[in-house]
Amino acid sequence: MRGRHRSDVSETSERCERDIGAIIGRHQSDVRETSEKWRHQSDVRETSEKCEGTSERCEGDIGAMRGRHRSDLRRHRSNVRRHRSDARGYRSDARETSERCEGTSERCEGTSERCEGTSERCEEDILAVWGRHYSCSMTLVSTILKLAG
Repeated sequence: MRGRHRSDVSETSERCERDIGAIIGRHQSDVRETSEKWRHQSDVRETSEKCEGTSERCEGDIGAMRGRHRSDLRRHRSNVRRHRSDARGYRSDARETSERCEGTSERCEGTSERCEGTSERCEEDILAVWGRHYSCSMTLVSTILKLAG
C-alpha cells in the first residue's frame, strides 16, 4: 500500500508540476497578449493625440486658400478693367493723332509749290513741315501698333 501511495503521490506531484507549468505558460502568454494590447492602445492614443486638430488646421488652410483665390480674382478683374480703360485711351489718342495729322500732306504740297525756285530758307521750311508730317505719321503708326498689340 505504501508503495502504491508513494507512486500516486509521485504521479500527482508530476501532474501538479505539469499543470503548474501549463498555468505559468498560459499566464505568461496572457501577460504578453495583455502587454501587446496595452502597447497597441497606447499607440492608438498617441496617434489619436497627434491627429487632434488636423481637421481644423486643414479647414483653416482651405479657408486661407479660398481667401487668396478671391483676392487674386479681384486683382485680375481690376487689371482687366484697367486694361480696357487703357485700350479706350489708346483708341482716343489714335483718333486725336489722326485728326491732327489730317491735311498736313496737302499743306506741305502747297508750301512746296509756293517755294519752288526760292531761297534755302523756304526749302528748310519744307523739310521741317515734312518732318512734322513724318513725326505725326510715326506717332499714328505707333499708336495703332499699341492698339493692335
